[in-house]
Amino acid sequence: MSDPFIARGETLRQRLLNRELNADDHELFPLGYLIPQVELVLDRAEYDPATITAEAFDATCWQLIECSIGEDAMSVDDINAITALWTSICADNAA
Repeated sequence: MSDPFIARGETLRQRLLNRELNADDHELFPLGYLIPQVELVLDRAEYDPATITAEAFDATCWQLIECSIGEDAMSVDDINAITALWTSICADNAA
């Protein structure tokens, strides 16, 4: 049985890693912030593979990101960069 949650997480993780290969300096912080968040959700999320959707990964990961941002002392610019990158990666239709 295919697991759409894991498949979506792996797709997003790969997109982030690919973007990191050619990243500009200003992209390194948000990439370095998001990659471990995605990996954490992939490693620790508990769910029923029979009822989960791919979109649930995005929502679960974003909840973790929001919680982490709330705990970390970072600038508004950093928060905006993380948010913009996450939105871009989730919307990217390239494989």
